[in-house]
Amino acid sequence: VQQLSGVQGVLNAMSPGGVLLPHAIQQHGTVSAQLPNQLPPQLPLQLPPQPPHQQMQSIPSNLPREVRPASNLGNNMHGPSAQANSTETSIPTAKLPPAKPSLDATACNRSERREHGWVDASSEESASLLRYPNGDLRYLCRETSVQRAWPMVQISRYTLTNGDRVQKLKCLGEFFCPVHGCTVVSRPKVPKERSNKAIAESCRLDFCPCHPTVQLVHRPCGAKMTITKGSDEIGSYVEVEHFGDHSHGDSHPIRPVSASRSMFEQVVRKDPQLSPTQLVVGSSSKEPVRNIDPAYKNIGRVREHQREVRKALDNELEKEVQRDLADHQGGLDSNGNESKPSNDHGILDGKLGDIAAVENQSNNPFLILEERSHNNDGGIVMQTAPMIQRLQLADRASEVDAIEGFLDDNRFPNGIVVVSSTYCSVMKKFTPTLVAILYGRSSLHFCRFFKILINGMDYADFQDFARNYKGMICDMSEAERLGFELAITDLFDVAIDEITIEQFYAYCQVHFLRSEAKFRRKHSNVPKKFKNDFKMRVRELLNPCLHTEDFWAKCKSLKQDYPQCPHWLDWHTSDKRARKIFPCLARKPYVGDHKNTNGQESMGKTIQTSFTEPKANLASVFAHLKRFLIEFDTRWFCALKGEPFDYNLSPTKPRKNYKNDGCPFQAERALV
Repeated sequence: VQQLSGVQGVLNAMSPGGVLLPHAIQQHGTVSAQLPNQLPPQLPLQLPPQPPHQQMQSIPSNLPREVRPASNLGNNMHGPSAQANSTETSIPTAKLPPAKPSLDATACNRSERREHGWVDASSEESASLLRYPNGDLRYLCRETSVQRAWPMVQISRYTLTNGDRVQKLKCLGEFFCPVHGCTVVSRPKVPKERSNKAIAESCRLDFCPCHPTVQLVHRPCGAKMTITKGSDEIGSYVEVEHFGDHSHGDSHPIRPVSASRSMFEQVVRKDPQLSPTQLVVGSSSKEPVRNIDPAYKNIGRVREHQREVRKALDNELEKEVQRDLADHQGGLDSNGNESKPSNDHGILDGKLGDIAAVENQSNNPFLILEERSHNNDGGIVMQTAPMIQRLQLADRASEVDAIEGFLDDNRFPNGIVVVSSTYCSVMKKFTPTLVAILYGRSSLHFCRFFKILINGMDYADFQDFARNYKGMICDMSEAERLGFELAITDLFDVAIDEITIEQFYAYCQVHFLRSEAKFRRKHSNVPKKFKNDFKMRVRELLNPCLHTEDFWAKCKSLKQDYPQCPHWLDWHTSDKRARKIFPCLARKPYVGDHKNTNGQESMGKTIQTSFTEPKANLASVFAHLKRFLIEFDTRWFCALKGEPFDYNLSPTKPRKNYKNDGCPFQAERALV
């Protein structure tokens, strides 16, 4: 449990002044939720404070270098102290190759150019210099792979007489959102023209994700770089010469540095069976891989690099087997010499006892818990400030579903994990907006859950709620429905008779169709030759244009034609459920845009598959949910800056079916 405080530090470092907001579930059904009364007007633009060297400066690129101020973007290691540290590396054995004169090098003042000498790529102190070289500088490195994060395009290349290969690169600048205060930037795409006149014409984002109608604008840059790859008596090396200052902020990193790549490889080799989602979420014994390098915030990049490490492991294992066969040892022995991941990493034993102990052990309290041992009436509610922002900015209905069979704790036999999700237009995916571990499944437990959820939307009164609420979709749980009704009546002080509940609350139609398929699958209920007829007639009941008289007439005919149907159909057409399932029976139309919980079902599956602990007790589930929410907040901040957090894989085009007409192929007909 003491290890939970380290995760809180990660959240403090990435969310502005905040953290998991404290919520309390009180004894008499009242909710004490410390939610902000009003968020800043620029909700999607609220970002954590950036270091001074990463704050973007708006410097016109058309000014001469003498007029422009010296930029220190991405140059926090280029001062005198950094120069001293870079010279005291562990690679002083080779002599420095003489600087090769070039057109760009002779144009700048030699006295002003910083000479960093040999740079150790495996050192974390050199990561900023390798990733963001800025100004007139020169350094050498034994690591010949690409380390830079600037968007560069090759404008020329040639080979010297001694065999060294020279590349000349030019920075393409960046695309930014012209709206004042917006921090969205995007990397330019490499243009087809590879010359000194190459100009970036497009980027990954056509429009700003925070302002969908605003097109991104290009900011050019005049910085250049010369890379020379050579070799000496020790081995290969690369010489980097950088000229000019970049007129934009640090670009989003698309590749990790060598030191981070080695650390990532060690994590994967230690436990190669982990999935990419488990790597980015982390566990009680493993830090999330995004802490290794900022480039690993992109789960697509994590998936790609993990595939490469696994392939290398398979090749090593195959070579070991071939070696054993060559030595006539019959391959691997029966005991199995393969390195297997160990589960002994100091995992939480689940002896939490009282959640208040976690709050006392944490440096920054984030949670208030009320636990009553006589009836286990209480729970844990987690909601971060970015989750509230996404909830208030959502333009689609919320989906709430309980994750059955996930929590396994003998002290809480009725405990359950409940998650609310909504679609985020900035991230283009469903995201969690409220997560709770409830100690019971009564309507009072769900009432307190819905109170905190609706309270975070910051409605002034019931009229404001009726005008702007986007809807709620749940499964066919009676406790969830009663909890939602109690939450509305308690929050806005209105009678239940004054509320048309089906206007704001709907049952998932996918659950209804699953129930129909389960009933139809049994031959005693529906004969085999009438299964398709039963399926089509039941789906006609979901038609919103159907009249009420026609609806009940169709139900009556179904009961007559299928004798086993009345009990199943009467349960769904009862007064408590019919208006929330069938749109034609609703007194007022549903305000939401869809009637299924597919997004939340996928979210619940992701939460379960990313769990790596051996036992899902209260302590381990609580820690896992906390890490899971931090991961989504990290993706939220990436989306606000325009940084991709996953690869945009283009869907494959469907293959056209070839129709054989019996005639031989004719080229003339194909050309026509």
